[in-house]
Amino acid sequence: MIHFAPADGKQRDEFLAMMLTQMGSETDGALGDLGLTREEFETLYRTVGEVRAVDDDGMHVGYVWIELRDDRLHIHGIILFPKKRGQGSGTRLIQALCREFEGRASAVELGVQVSNPAAIRFYERLGFEDVTEKTAPGFRILQRSPHSRV
Repeated sequence: MIHFAPADGKQRDEFLAMMLTQMGSETDGALGDLGLTREEFETLYRTVGEVRAVDDDGMHVGYVWIELRDDRLHIHGIILFPKKRGQGSGTRLIQALCREFEGRASAVELGVQVSNPAAIRFYERLGFEDVTEKTAPGFRILQRSPHSRV
């Protein structure tokens, strides 16, 4: 069972480093596509939405950064520790967020780098679909209803 807790300072720093590492050599280019410098991204990360530590059956498995935007839950980032991937935690995390925001959000949305086809397949399996919303080059916006069951 997924449990969320506010990330402490050390955890927030770890998650930020993980996100920047995941973007890899494309970090500055990807942030530039979003119209952000690294410093602006770090400020956004520290001031917008909430960062949560994610536990699954009592084991710390990763982090999620979310923001309620009007009537949509926007997932800025999800990272599970490599050893915890492929065990259903990501699916349970999305399901838990959908249950939590079912009465408050009309949609759950996220941006994903087109250079990450495994993530795109994962989100599509969970019912996310492309939206026509314009986004930065190199990214796709995916959305699903929080009422959909997987």
